[in-house]
Amino acid sequence: GITNRFTGPTGPYQVFIMKISAAGLPVWYKGYSPMMGTPSDAKKIIAMPDGGFVVTGNSTAFDPLGDVYVIRVTAAGIVMWQTTYGMPGVAEQSQSIIYQSTDMSLVFTGSIMTSGSTEDILLSKITAAGGAPVWSRRFPNTAGIDRGYDLKEATTPAGYGVTGKLFHGTSMNDDPFFLKTDASGRVTTACQDSLQLQPRTGLWSGDCARQIQQLTDIQIQPQVVSKTTIERNICGALTTINTNLKKSLL
Repeated sequence: GITNRFTGPTGPYQVFIMKISAAGLPVWYKGYSPMMGTPSDAKKIIAMPDGGFVVTGNSTAFDPLGDVYVIRVTAAGIVMWQTTYGMPGVAEQSQSIIYQSTDMSLVFTGSIMTSGSTEDILLSKITAAGGAPVWSRRFPNTAGIDRGYDLKEATTPAGYGVTGKLFHGTSMNDDPFFLKTDASGRVTTACQDSLQLQPRTGLWSGDCARQIQQLTDIQIQPQVVSKTTIERNICGALTTINTNLKKSLL
């Protein structure tokens, strides 16, 4: 999550990681940011084979519009490396990340700004050892805010499945989508958009020192609004609509 333990009640939030025991008791808890006093946010945490953790999110440490922020820590919460990824003057954010054991890499998804009110789906691969960029893909749309919210590694053939939200002019609204790529993050050989995200290594982290209070669980019962889905194919621009199919594809 986030904490302002090191910046005060009105200070900027920083990434907060807490490890708890099987009984729910805190083992350790720490705050992280690329630079002390700069805002950062956590969106997704995953466990690593060595007992440590990787967190992905966002930070404005090097760009006021925001960059993707990825941090890897040991089982004791000690920083192994932390890096932001982005382009100057462009807002990038990450929502989810996975570990790929076949080549010891990390793949994250999110969004990248194309204008003041438009965002495109972002998919990027980095090394797990040090966070070095391998490749980044943008999936352009002509309007609206598109974001990848979660992803999974796919097999047979190898690749990635990404899900999130997509804006479409016909519905004038955000629709759910599912995207399947190859192992290089491409949809087809004719539909590919490569990016060069600039990595910036972070330096700071700190130990938290406060009491943690357990919260009461709340049960939520969701209600189905609409069961109907449609197909909307995208490759640089939205093209077709088919209301007869029962799935959404990119």
